[in-house]
Formats: sequence, C-alpha cells, structure tokens
Amino acid sequence: MDPEKLEEFRQRLLAERGRLRAEVQEDVSNDVATPGMASSDHAQWEASGGSSNHLADDATELFLQEEEIAIDNSLRGMITEIDNALERIANGTYGKCERCGKPIPLKRLEARPFSTLCIEDKAKEEQEIAQHRAGLASRQNIV
Repeated sequence: MDPEKLEEFRQRLLAERGRLRAEVQEDVSNDVATPGMASSDHAQWEASGGSSNHLADDATELFLQEEEIAIDNSLRGMITEIDNALERIANGTYGKCERCGKPIPLKRLEARPFSTLCIEDKAKEEQEIAQHRAGLASRQNIV
C-alpha cells in the first residue's frame, strides 16, 4: 500500500478512536447517576436502597444498566481493534490478512479500516462460528 493511502487510514483510525473515546468518556460521566435515569430519579432510587416498590421499574432499570454496559464494552472493543490496526500500520503489516497474508481489498479497508481478515477468510470465520453454535445448540437439545 502506498504511503499516502496508509497515512489516510492512520488519520481515519485516529479520528475514530478519538470519537469513540469521547463517547465512552461521556457515558462514564453520565453514569455518575444510574444509566437511563434522570438525576432526580437516581437520588430517589438510591434513597430507596436501589429498588422501587415496583418490580417492573426495577427490571427496567436493570435492563437499562445492562444495555449501557454492553454498549460501553462494544465501544471499548472497537477502540482495541483500532489500536491494533494502528500497531499494524506502525509495524508494516496493515492491510494484510492475518490468516492467509494476502492483501485486504481497499474497498474492505475503506468500509472497515480495522479489518484483519480478507473477505474470504472473514466468511470462513463466520461459517466456523455458525457451525460451532449449531453444534452447541444440537448438544443442548440432546440433553
């Protein structure tokens, strides 16, 4: 890959990492209260020992908290993928498939700049995952 294109990808990755870090930081700042709650509701919720008189309200709060945690984990995972891509740029392996070593098509990198696999190997990986899940599901039905 030519140096200009590589630098373009590096800049895109840095910008996306900055955006994601800001989003995670914003979520952390907002989580001083309980996720999904207005601060006045949070104070009332805390005063009641973290539960309300209504099971449905408690279930909704728990769901919102779990949803927020899942989103934050996903964002942190993407940041890690971007950091790994930046490391590959630095060590000269960016744009090469981690399985077969062939170049990852530019269109794929433009769509997902932190891709580690070429299209063919990504399809194989997804097929392997699907087969693994199907195997687990069939074993659960046997028991």
